[in-house]
Amino acid sequence: MVYFKMSSLADLKITGREVTQTYIDEEVLLRVKSENEFNFGLNYGIFPKDEPKDFIFKLKKVSKITDAMSGPITGKGYFVNQKIISVFSKFDLGEYKYYTPVIRLEKTGKILDGYQWFHLGKNEIIDGIDFEKSSFFTTYVTFRKDSIKINDSAHFKEILGSLELGWGIGFETIYLTENYSVPYDMFTLGLDDVDMYATETLKNAIEEANIVGFEFEEASIYHQ
Repeated sequence: MVYFKMSSLADLKITGREVTQTYIDEEVLLRVKSENEFNFGLNYGIFPKDEPKDFIFKLKKVSKITDAMSGPITGKGYFVNQKIISVFSKFDLGEYKYYTPVIRLEKTGKILDGYQWFHLGKNEIIDGIDFEKSSFFTTYVTFRKDSIKINDSAHFKEILGSLELGWGIGFETIYLTENYSVPYDMFTLGLDDVDMYATETLKNAIEEANIVGFEFEEASIYHQ
């Protein structure tokens, strides 16, 4: 089984001159009083019951419209159109929810119809990781530092909690425990990373549907 890191398309010729294609409407920003409001309550693994208030964005003048579009929300997700929603509906994506935004074109003020915010839950597979066989290293900001040995998930959390500000834990290879089966077609590791991952079947379906806005990189996640 092959897995892929799934991220926003970084080809600026296709998405426009900036990686993040949208931004929060200026009038909404003036009313924001906390980081949670700035994120519309859509934090990692949190699903607001109701539609977020003032869920209004603008597509930058320099940005182009793609099927999937990056947004300023720090939770794991994308603005997606009906083409993507149709593909996603055929797969087991674990915990997720759609929220309805208002996206205006900065150039004209016209509303871009048919998009939803796809908000992924934790879908973590940390319990399936063979920590002793996997390889980890400490990081400082974006720089790799020293290799470290980690025994299990509790040990990982203990080391991560002891690190000073700016330090983190990266991985070179992840091995899954014997007979562990990844339960979702889209998932997170539950480690110190912000990435989303997809199965090969989901990646292939997205590419076969000619969906624009995602890019995939083979991940160093292996079965034994």
